[in-house]
Order: sequence, then C-alpha cells, then structure tokens
Amino acid sequence: MSSDRPDYHVYLLRLWRDDEATPWRIQAEDPHTDEVLAFPDLEDLFTFLRRRTGRDTFPTEDDRPGL
Repeated sequence: MSSDRPDYHVYLLRLWRDDEATPWRIQAEDPHTDEVLAFPDLEDLFTFLRRRTGRDTFPTEDDRPGL
C-alpha cells in the first residue's frame, strides 16, 4: 500500500519505561519512511494522531466507539 495516500497511515508504536518510578517513553515509527517520532506523553501522541487524521478536536459522544 502506498505511503502517499492521505487516508492510510501505519505506525509501529513503542511504549516502555525503565522501571515503575520512571515515566513511560513513547515512539511511533513510520515503516514506509523509517521516520521515528518521540512523544513526551500520551496526550501529545493523541494530538499527533488527531492531526494526521484530520480530527484535531477532542472526540464527542458520537465519535466514541460503543462498548
């Protein structure tokens, strides 16, 4: 699948921490370009994903998947 499609994104997501006292580290790697993006926290990761998908506002009740 082509990486230049605006409606298709693939990332290898890594989450890790050295021990329970350290914060989580977050990276997303684009396998098509080998670009590695680092995020200081989950909110910054979510902001990035919202922008990439054109959803740069917070989800509403209608946007949330059903349980």
